[in-house]
Amino acid sequence: MTYPSPRTPSHPAFKKIYQDEAAWVIREDFLPLLPKNLLDTLQHHDRYPEFTLLRDNNVRSSFLLKLPGGGDRSVFIKRYKVRGLQDVWKYSFFPSKAALEWKSLRNGEEWGLPMPRPLAVAEIRSGMVLKDSCIILEALTQASPLNEYLERQLPGFPPEQLWHLKQSLALSLAQLVRDVHKKGIFYRDLHAGNILIKTTDSGACELFLIDLHRALFPPVLMQWMRVRDLAQLCNSLSATQTDKLRFLKEYCRAGQLSKKSFYDVNKKLAAAADRMEKTRIKSRSKRCVKNSTTFEVATSFGERYCGRRDFGRSACLQAIASHLSSLVRDEAPVLKKTAHSIMTTHAEEKQLPVPVCVKGYRSGGLRYALKSLVVTSRAMKSWIAGNSLLVRGINTPLPQALLEKKYGPFVLKSFLITEWLAGSVELNDYIARLRERCVPRAAKDSFIASLARSIRDLHAKAVYHADLKSTNILVCEAGNDSWQFYFVDLDRVRFNKNLTFRERANNLAQINASAPSYMTAKDRLKFFRFYAKGTPLFRERKDYYKEILNISRTKNTEPFGVKF
Repeated sequence: MTYPSPRTPSHPAFKKIYQDEAAWVIREDFLPLLPKNLLDTLQHHDRYPEFTLLRDNNVRSSFLLKLPGGGDRSVFIKRYKVRGLQDVWKYSFFPSKAALEWKSLRNGEEWGLPMPRPLAVAEIRSGMVLKDSCIILEALTQASPLNEYLERQLPGFPPEQLWHLKQSLALSLAQLVRDVHKKGIFYRDLHAGNILIKTTDSGACELFLIDLHRALFPPVLMQWMRVRDLAQLCNSLSATQTDKLRFLKEYCRAGQLSKKSFYDVNKKLAAAADRMEKTRIKSRSKRCVKNSTTFEVATSFGERYCGRRDFGRSACLQAIASHLSSLVRDEAPVLKKTAHSIMTTHAEEKQLPVPVCVKGYRSGGLRYALKSLVVTSRAMKSWIAGNSLLVRGINTPLPQALLEKKYGPFVLKSFLITEWLAGSVELNDYIARLRERCVPRAAKDSFIASLARSIRDLHAKAVYHADLKSTNILVCEAGNDSWQFYFVDLDRVRFNKNLTFRERANNLAQINASAPSYMTAKDRLKFFRFYAKGTPLFRERKDYYKEILNISRTKNTEPFGVKF
């Protein structure tokens, strides 16, 4: 597998025109195919069958335009949006994203790099103020993003071909990135979603670079720039450490680095990748309280709403109405009822797109309202924590929406709507079922090991759940002696840099104290051994055993039939 041979540098003829209030730079051979009033048409694309909307978010819209004349001839159009006063000010003094991407693609074409061929770029300005812009590119209709290819298509190859294919792909990718850096390009957005892979008629695969509006062309490409590009790419690839090392060695081969220099670069790359991953997680965790491609947020004097766009605000209001109505009629199954909240399930309502669970937090009167001025509501804490866990790859029922009833700055009531996991069972009830089914010793040990790995993963990602008892862990059987564990009741979840000895011990003691008596002392010791296996924690096991037992004795273990 290779990326396509560099194209012969060409010097196509371009023309500057002014059409439909837009200033265009267009390739002369594409000029006869340019639609009239294109930018206005894109805003009403649903009226025109030749336009296919591929993607639409707060930043840009992407379209596929079928060209006249029959056949499968198409072009790819990106329309960048002007988002408020900040963008108006920025693009009054700096080039638009469309202009920046045009420049990068023109340079790439001249240098023979594999990129879509730029066809035209347009801007509408009123004086210095940018009002609209778009860029038209060659359409790579048979290509797919590299990350999708690795996740969906690569596993389908026979095992005897898979190793050679992965090796070839790593070498081709390294050659491509190396050539980009040789031309002095600091990509700044080099991830697997911005690399397309296309299979030719002969069975070979070609790689193409896209989305270069953030690329820079510094006088000298510094090492930290190379490392940043490489770290971002490595973070986005679902590859083994061996595959990543093979990629890096091939990338460094042309630089004729010594063994010591190679390992120095590898060390810097690992550190940069770790920093970028932490930044990515922190950034994505905040998206659930901002308008974005996935989430929508609306605030008024009486309400604050956050929700997933694919669930919708109308579904949120319907779920809350069903929750309140069913409580009055005592119809909905009540999962949990406390002095502060009540939770109901709605699994068979046709008005809702998916089965959901609604957790209503009761008003605590004036004291509760005053507290909301300085403290985030429990529903909001759970909403943010749930989405933050998912970003970190930790299982929790998918948060669908949040609604706070307010009076100005005061929160009076709040509701959290999450996915309802049919067939899920609380951990303590599931352990009781294991006893009833008289599962074999090997199956029980496998279950304990799976639970221990889930808790270890939670802690390894610096997540501390201050109420991690067995009733707040849901178990779903995945078949073949495998299980999925989901964490719930998240308003006391914290995301730390590192967990302390006391925090780890407290979480383990919470599980220990709430696990039914069917879990023997031997099982509990096995749980910690599985939890600490292969980590430095195993050397401190005696201290952990002692602290876990001491904390467990302070808990109310009577509901679980356990005594310490």
